Amino acid sequence: KMLNDALPQDKDESSMLQTITNVLRRVVNGEFAFCVVNETNVYFGRDKWGRRSLLLQSDDAGDGGGGGGAWRLSSVATDCSLAWTEVPPGCVYQYNIETRSTTSVPLTPIVPKLVSVGEMSSERRPPHYVSQSMWLASFQLQELLTKAVQRRCASSYKQNDGVAIMFSGGLDSVVLTALVAQVLSPDISIDLINVSFQGDKSADRQAAIKSYRELKDLYPIHIFRLLCVEADWEQVVAEERRIEQVMFPKKTTMDLNISTALWFTARGKGILLDSKQVYESTSRIIIMGMGADELMGGYGRHRKCFLQYGGEDRLRQELEMDQGRLWERNLGRDDRLVSDHGKEARFPYLDPNVVEFIAKLPLADVCDFSQESGVGDKMILRLVAQRLGLQTASGLVKRAIQFGSRIAHLSDKKRFGSRRKATGQSFFRGTTEIGAEVHPNTPN
Repeated sequence: KMLNDALPQDKDESSMLQTITNVLRRVVNGEFAFCVVNETNVYFGRDKWGRRSLLLQSDDAGDGGGGGGAWRLSSVATDCSLAWTEVPPGCVYQYNIETRSTTSVPLTPIVPKLVSVGEMSSERRPPHYVSQSMWLASFQLQELLTKAVQRRCASSYKQNDGVAIMFSGGLDSVVLTALVAQVLSPDISIDLINVSFQGDKSADRQAAIKSYRELKDLYPIHIFRLLCVEADWEQVVAEERRIEQVMFPKKTTMDLNISTALWFTARGKGILLDSKQVYESTSRIIIMGMGADELMGGYGRHRKCFLQYGGEDRLRQELEMDQGRLWERNLGRDDRLVSDHGKEARFPYLDPNVVEFIAKLPLADVCDFSQESGVGDKMILRLVAQRLGLQTASGLVKRAIQFGSRIAHLSDKKRFGSRRKATGQSFFRGTTEIGAEVHPNTPN
């Protein structure tokens, strides 16, 4: 609507590109991909982080100049036999239909100034192993995350259809759950969706049960439902072709394992822990914790970079590299998998104010790798968790979803014969052949 209202009525092509750019710069917290078509041009792009999927397929050489082949733009690959690529985010692109050339303008959001949280940080003294500066920063992070969550749950106030959270029981998802409980009315239900491919034996399921019970004690008037999603190998194989098509152009075994876990989570069909009843989440919003590790040093290799390869400067380079490739490695794929069920993923950790705040902090106020795993990694977020009373999650070490849910264990044994023979970067050769076309239920 903002674009339609702002576009020039006289269809002046000379101003169209700049008009679109100016409008989208004001969409600070928007998670979007867009396409505007007129008689002579196609305008398209994604938000700065690439949180919504947009794929391009062109038979032309180079950037679209010359040649007479097909040119396709879609939120999902409509033909998996073609070479689709993720559209790089953070730009508004103009594709001229006649000349088949593409130009672009950088899209830099106008991020509002951060507001100080004042004296709230004086309520408690920091633990002995935490610096005063990190302690103070953790209060502001908590404030900014609370606002980020509130913005992404706003529609639930009007529709009263609940909120779902991709819930591993680990630090990132449990902090978001607590903040959702703080900003939502108690009569709005919160579905905590946990996926496991080994029943209650998986690490994520065990952590989810512990954190769920802790949340119920902390927020007794809120409606939490722990939805236990499970799938055996036969169910995985039955949905494999669909998942493969939706995740395309991703096609490694690791991508398939992650995609399988995300797809079953987003579907939201399982058994409620307490009542043992079959249940399907009706929430159209799924809060997801992507971005926390890349922003705050959550991966094991971040610790290795700091301790073995050059300290803070090398760690900063690694974090910036991880953040810079989130759009290509994760976010487009994840959006396609969630959207395949007619739902929308939302990412509070990638809120512009949160990202900007963490980026400006000294790394010593974000993580402390002199401390052990489960303490020093994402340390600033662990302080938030501790203040919220989340004792179980605040000390858990990072587990990637493919390992925590045990899909990698199941999949690799079936595909390679053993975990030792498996390699996540190998191209997937599955139990079904790549399909020619896919038509998701609700494309973006």
